[in-house]
Amino acid sequence: YVKPVQTGEDTDAAALKRHVPEGQLKTVTLFHYPSPESPASAAEKAGMKPPEDTEFRAAVVQTLARARQDSTEGISVVETAGGPLSPGPNHTFQADIYAP
Repeated sequence: YVKPVQTGEDTDAAALKRHVPEGQLKTVTLFHYPSPESPASAAEKAGMKPPEDTEFRAAVVQTLARARQDSTEGISVVETAGGPLSPGPNHTFQADIYAP
């Protein structure tokens, strides 16, 4: 389970782990901002510089590549923040960030 960007204190990865038997789920959260709002606003509120779109996409691609190398079983699920037209950390539509 890969969460590219998480906002808010209670993470989706932690919520999933509460409902899945221990050892059956690997979770990765790449960028986390404590305020529960859009990633760009949350990063700004936290005084953090969000990753550039290319860095953000590369982090997701590298994480999925590592997961594929580490295991030949199972699936990888990427949960984006909102829908495909929701903004990423730099206000770019996620659909544009993840487009090949």
